[in-house]
Amino acid sequence: MNVKETDMNFYLYENLSRHRGSINEIAERIGRHRNWVRLVLKGVFQSNEVLEVAAKVLLEREQAAASQRARVREIVSQVRQARAVSM
Repeated sequence: MNVKETDMNFYLYENLSRHRGSINEIAERIGRHRNWVRLVLKGVFQSNEVLEVAAKVLLEREQAAASQRARVREIVSQVRQARAVSM
């Protein structure tokens, strides 16, 4: 495995670790044990299938988080406007 692949694995692992349950989700999607997924993402073993699904899961999780942050900003904005009107 070359340095670029190791960097990609590490990037995926570090970012997926921030999203609770993402390693389990990858394992369930491909029908493998979560420890296998973790070892692939840490660069111990290689599996293009794991990397592809991991990238998809990370994208989905990041998009969901961005959407949630946007909804929170909108709600906070509405609260601020309601407070300004009531004062």
